[in-house]
Amino acid sequence: MKQSLAGAMALIPLLSACGGGGGVNGTPTPPPPSVTYRTLDELSGNQTFKTAGVSLPAITGDGSAAKTYKFGSGIALAYDAAADSYTLTSPEGYSVTMTQAELDPSSSQDSSTYFKRADPTEDRVALARRQVNGVRLNYTMFGSWTHIADTSDPRGTQRTDLAFGGVPTQASDVPKSGTANYGTFVGGTIISNNRPYMLNDQASSASYSSATFSINFETGAVDTALNLKGSPAGGGALTDFGNFTGSGTLDSGGPGFSGALTGADTSGVFAGALFGPQGKEMGYAWYLLGSTFEGRGIVVGAKK
Repeated sequence: MKQSLAGAMALIPLLSACGGGGGVNGTPTPPPPSVTYRTLDELSGNQTFKTAGVSLPAITGDGSAAKTYKFGSGIALAYDAAADSYTLTSPEGYSVTMTQAELDPSSSQDSSTYFKRADPTEDRVALARRQVNGVRLNYTMFGSWTHIADTSDPRGTQRTDLAFGGVPTQASDVPKSGTANYGTFVGGTIISNNRPYMLNDQASSASYSSATFSINFETGAVDTALNLKGSPAGGGALTDFGNFTGSGTLDSGGPGFSGALTGADTSGVFAGALFGPQGKEMGYAWYLLGSTFEGRGIVVGAKK
């Protein structure tokens, strides 16, 4: 197993109590436990993972079937170190186990690993680490999973999940005041007139699009804005699909967040979470349905 994937979408917080403090009638009141984080590269052994994201038909044209999963309610992923395998379980009830026998080396790169199996159903899984401003994120990972329950009728049974996980910010470590802005990377696909447009260069991973993301930790308000530009698959001139704004809230008692996206004749959703110490990193999956296009993708970020 590649070291960079040892803790794909994983969490191993180390909790240690600190002394000090005072309480009623002189009874010591210990402060909240401190949290020590391990990076994804430092994780080892068996792992269990939580995620947040969106689930939608892999075939475009049915936006009403898109679903949002808050952090902890999305795909569950378990890594078996002895077998060097990943088992993914959808909240909709289906699952798949990917071993090294299902690894697709022709599609895998240093920052991403692809698996594929086709018996009796077809499943395609990607686990990736993204860069923001040329720096690879330490605590955040992205996963995509396309599941075809009936290969003889893929249009009616095919779904894609876009999910974020990693080393989540612990509830006690989420800031309670102040604001934060994040530098970002945007990836994904727009389908317009039955033609796919890629939002980032597939060779260099440079993004044609841009996004802002900010959090008010005191109120829990989350704000984001997207400018989506795409190049036709196979190459061609960029098309600007417009600007979209989103607002949402942090989940109560945890690092997750979700909200709604809007634009000209367009609506959508997003869901993700904060990762690492004090919400150092973040990632969310999004879906948009417009009058002339349909889009799906991701935004990852690092605190400025």
